[in-house]
Amino acid sequence: MIRIVDDFFDDPDSVVALSEEMDFSLRNPQWPGVRTRDLKEHAPKVKDMFVEHICDHYPRLNPFELNLDFRCGFQKVNSFSKDQYDSKNRGWAHQDTNCKWAGIMFLNKNPEPDTGTVFYKGTQNVSVRKESLYYKMELYNGDPLHEEEYKNAYEKMHSELEVDMIVEPVYNRMVIFNGSEHYHCAHTYGLSQTRLTFVWFALDKPSRVVL
Repeated sequence: MIRIVDDFFDDPDSVVALSEEMDFSLRNPQWPGVRTRDLKEHAPKVKDMFVEHICDHYPRLNPFELNLDFRCGFQKVNSFSKDQYDSKNRGWAHQDTNCKWAGIMFLNKNPEPDTGTVFYKGTQNVSVRKESLYYKMELYNGDPLHEEEYKNAYEKMHSELEVDMIVEPVYNRMVIFNGSEHYHCAHTYGLSQTRLTFVWFALDKPSRVVL
């Protein structure tokens, strides 16, 4: 299931303004850029509003009935290459295997083209998936890259998958999906604009995922 909800927040400008006051200090080489910690720590009212909106748009995700732990925060990613379509500047298809549901909302008012999210069909070979983890962690950690090896690994992994849907990065658009079912990634990270998103994960309680 992939659900797209436009005009998600009533006042998205205030949400963007809130993001500008947040501390983007959370880094992890398994994903690009920087994130804030869970909004429960810094903006609990925004988190409560978010969960309420999710329940309005998709009642099946009621956290109280399903005993779900929602983690949500902002993420910023800058370009990794002067070529927007360089493999370094495209996301790595993956599943959020530790969560039942996940979502991403686009918060650039005038987004660069092809900076949305791509969903794929198919399955990945376990050994290929482990290899991809090594290379993307090398990039996201800022380590020296073996450019040709990186490109080959990226192309090898994505050759096993087929594009199912490309979601354009419309301002205040929320995309809800089954995190453990759908392979997905950023189309590209753009060129001159910081890609700002609101990301969330719905996990079974208790959870040790850090956000």
